[in-house]
Amino acid sequence: PRRRRRLPPGRFAFSKGTSMADRAWRGFTRPLRLLATIFLLDSLGTGMFLAGSAVFYVVVVGLDTALVGALLSVASLIGLVTTVPLGRLADKLGARRAIIALQALRAVALVALAFARSPQAFMVAAVMLSVVEGPVPAVNQALVAEHVSSERRSSIMAVFRTLRNVGFSLGAAAAVPMLASGDSNVFMVIVLANAASYVVVSLMLLGLPKGEPRVDVEPRGRFHMVKNGRFVQLTAANGVLALHMTLLSISFPLWAVSYTSTPTGVVPVFVIINTILVVAFQVRFTKNVHERGQVTRKYRAAGVALALCCLLLAATNVAVPGVPGGNAYLDVALMVMAVVALTAGELWQSASAWEASFGYAPEDRRSTYLAFFSLGPALQQVVGPVLLTAGLFPLGAWGWVALGALLLVSGIWAGASAPTDAAQVASTS
Repeated sequence: PRRRRRLPPGRFAFSKGTSMADRAWRGFTRPLRLLATIFLLDSLGTGMFLAGSAVFYVVVVGLDTALVGALLSVASLIGLVTTVPLGRLADKLGARRAIIALQALRAVALVALAFARSPQAFMVAAVMLSVVEGPVPAVNQALVAEHVSSERRSSIMAVFRTLRNVGFSLGAAAAVPMLASGDSNVFMVIVLANAASYVVVSLMLLGLPKGEPRVDVEPRGRFHMVKNGRFVQLTAANGVLALHMTLLSISFPLWAVSYTSTPTGVVPVFVIINTILVVAFQVRFTKNVHERGQVTRKYRAAGVALALCCLLLAATNVAVPGVPGGNAYLDVALMVMAVVALTAGELWQSASAWEASFGYAPEDRRSTYLAFFSLGPALQQVVGPVLLTAGLFPLGAWGWVALGALLLVSGIWAGASAPTDAAQVASTS
């Protein structure tokens, strides 16, 4: 009988049919396995919280829905302003120590939110939560950079994003039967469970070994990154492309229900399709992104895909609700194709954003630069809901065409502003 070739210790056998996700897992060190577990646990708790947070604010805290929106907007703006200074502080402390502190403070803020029973108490807790959550994505990204070689950082980020999407979905699904009870105590349990998950994550992070030696921050001024014109342009263009987040979560359902013949029961399917595609293809879309010129190509592809999404939405039946003659089957087909195009744009944009931001961030101020870069997506979360509803819907199909043109130009602009060689830009920033 033919003998099977034995593999050297620490190696894995990969057949020709091995998936990109399998290859991305290859060589996962103990720190990366620990980080993967931490990100999954973090997203499980957050998924539970997000599924029931809006109801919690109204039912338990007792706030009016309009007041909730106003207070959360103010809290988000304050969090936006403090993101870069906290990123700079994270550079001084080191990513590991900074993220441990931030996770612990997130738990404290959630406990305060759980026991808030007045608009004033809610505002204080919401501001605290927004402030400490602002720099978390940037510091997490900097933490990954400390444990991964430059050519693998984007593929590892893709694996972690896939895990986070799985965690969000499982957390939200776990919250559904709890929310169905309508018991106010259940809402408290969900909020406190999320706080507990942050405490556990903080403790787990204590076991994370130190990454590469930290480089002392050179005194270049607090906002040195603003002097890098290409980086600022990339941050702005990437922020516009990040509108796909608001498109999916707010514009898609409202447009489908109010301006097309799409049945209301079909609307949740769009998010499910997006989630499945992101989990299945995020790693694949990061393939070769570290190679010269790939970030530019992927950013352009993101702009084209998002523009196509808008054109498909423009083609849906713009009918006044209640007026007969709408073609539900055609509208649903167009909406599904639009979701697929949007997801492709999202996958290309995220892969490009990781690689480009790593490329521009110098080693001694990595968290500061990544925090500044995160302002684009964060700002779109503030202005996006208004822009993509009140500003877009009254224009009908032409509004979608205009948005598609904006996204297409932003993809080209981001591609032109992106670093052609990551190491080359980071060393000169």
